[in-house]
Amino acid sequence: MIENTNIDGMTARGISDERVNGGKLVVSNASIRHNVGSAIHIAGGATINATISNVRLHNNGGAGVSANGGSKVMVNDSVTSGSTTGLDVQGAGSEMTVDGATISQNGTGMNVGAGATMRLSNSNVSFNTTAVAGTVNSFSNNRFVGTVGGTVTPIGGASNPTGQQ
Repeated sequence: MIENTNIDGMTARGISDERVNGGKLVVSNASIRHNVGSAIHIAGGATINATISNVRLHNNGGAGVSANGGSKVMVNDSVTSGSTTGLDVQGAGSEMTVDGATISQNGTGMNVGAGATMRLSNSNVSFNTTAVAGTVNSFSNNRFVGTVGGTVTPIGGASNPTGQQ
């Protein structure tokens, strides 16, 4: 658990969780900025379940949050801006669910690799060079401003337009 902290100016990543046996990671009420690599990188040899809440990720050289290795990541009430990529999920079985986020002024807002899944709700995606690379599953309560280079797949239908219960 990493709570109530500032991480600034690291020569690599701000937080890197690469446990080979998997585990749980919680990051809350943190500001992670000006790092050479990603602010938060999650890539274990087995599934790492991560919860990232009320975190500010600014001006990082890699991604705000990067997840692979089958990780399951929940990002809520957080901001990522000024990074190479705002949110990045890669690899078969890796999942990222995002709620209440601001993803703004990054090179790529959200990047989703083959075999990975990203779900987005109640979020603003604006002023990124490219909003989406890959495919993002979007509930209807998001706002996209800018170039969508990938695919935004709506979640929901006529009887439940937001796709949420």
